[in-house]
Amino acid sequence: MICKNCGNDIPNNSMFCLLCGSPVEIVGAQMTSQESFDNKTDNSSNDGINNKSSSDKRINKKVLRLIIITILVFSVIALGTYACLHFFKNSVDKYLSLIENGKTSEASEYYASKVDNNTELIDEIKTKATARLDKIYADYIDNSISFDDAIKRVVVYKDSPIVTINASDIEKRIEAVNTSRIAFSAAKSAQATGDIKTAISNYNLVIKDDPDYNEAINNIATLKADYKKKIITESSNLAANKKYSDAILSLSEAIDTIGEDEELTALISSYKSAKNNEFVTVRLTSKGKLPMNYDAWRFSDYVTFVFSITNNSEKDIKGVEGTALFNDIFGKEIITIGCDFTGHTIKSGETITISDLSLEVNQFIDSNTKLYNTDYSDLQFEYEVKSVVFTDGTTIKPE
Repeated sequence: MICKNCGNDIPNNSMFCLLCGSPVEIVGAQMTSQESFDNKTDNSSNDGINNKSSSDKRINKKVLRLIIITILVFSVIALGTYACLHFFKNSVDKYLSLIENGKTSEASEYYASKVDNNTELIDEIKTKATARLDKIYADYIDNSISFDDAIKRVVVYKDSPIVTINASDIEKRIEAVNTSRIAFSAAKSAQATGDIKTAISNYNLVIKDDPDYNEAINNIATLKADYKKKIITESSNLAANKKYSDAILSLSEAIDTIGEDEELTALISSYKSAKNNEFVTVRLTSKGKLPMNYDAWRFSDYVTFVFSITNNSEKDIKGVEGTALFNDIFGKEIITIGCDFTGHTIKSGETITISDLSLEVNQFIDSNTKLYNTDYSDLQFEYEVKSVVFTDGTTIKPE
C-alpha cells in the first residue's frame, strides 16, 4: 500500500501512515484478478514513473532525517546554553547574597571554590555589585534611606576582594554628602539668627552632590553682599575712632570669609596708611649701593637708604620703632627688616632726613642680594609704625 499524502510504503491492513500519520483509505478487502492484472499492466507500463517515485521517497526520507537531527542538535545546544546561563546567574547571585548578608567566611569559601580565576564571573559580579552600590548611593541622595542605613549596606561589600575599592569610594561619597548636609543645616540656622559669617562659612562646605547645593550657592551670593556692606560700615566706624588695627582685622576676616575683593583690599591699604601716618610718616626717598672695598676695610656690600620722617603729632618725637617692607615692582615681598629711628628729635609738624642707615648684604641670602640689585625706581616701600616715643616720656602704639 502507498500513502496518498506522502507516498510512503505502508504495510497491508495498516490504518495510518507510519511516516506522516495520515489515515489510510481502504476501498475493498480484496482486489479481483482483473484488477490485479490491470495493476500489473499499469505497473509494467509505468516502471519509469514508479522508479522516479521511489527515488523521491528516499530523498524525502533523508531530508526529514536531516531536519530531525538538526532540531535535536539545536535543542541540545539551547538546553546547554540555558543551563550554563542559569548556573552563571545563580553563582553571581549566591556570592552577592552571602556578601550582603554578612556571611564573610562562607563568601570567601565560595569565592575560592567557584569564583576565583573565572574572569567572566568576576566581571559579572563586579558589574552587578557596582550597580547595587550606585543604587544605594542614589537612594541616600533621594532621602529614601538614612545615612546609617546607607553606610550599613555599603560596608558589607568591602569584605569582597572584587568590589572593595568601589565600596570604599561609595562610602566616602555618602560620608561627604552627610557632612555637606550637616553644614547646610548649620548654615540655615546661622542665617536665621543673623550670624552671616557662620552661615557663609557653612554654605561654602556644601558640595555639588548635595541636592541643596544650588540653594546654598544662591544664599551665599545674597549673604556675601549683605556681609560686605555690614563689614564696610563697621570698619569705617572703627577707622573714624582711629582704631585702624581693628578695622584692618575686620576687613581681613571678611576677605577670608567671602574671598578676595578689590574694594575691601583697597580699604585695608588705606587704613594701614592712616595707621602708620597718624603720628609719623616714614618715606624712602633714595636707595643706593656701597660695594665691598678691602682698602676701606669694608668686607661686604651694603645697601644704603635715605628716609624722610614727618612728625604728624602735636608733640615732639624722640624715637620711632617700626618695620620696613621692601617689595619688587610687582608688589611681591623682597625683604622685611626692623627699622628704628633714634638719636634725632623731630619737632611737631617737622620733617627730617636720615641718611645714616644701611644694610650689610649677606651674599648667601637671596633677599639680601635681590634688595641690593633692585633699582630704587623698581621698589615699593611700606613702613609699619610699632611705637612712637615722645620727648615728654610718653609712648604711643598705633591701634
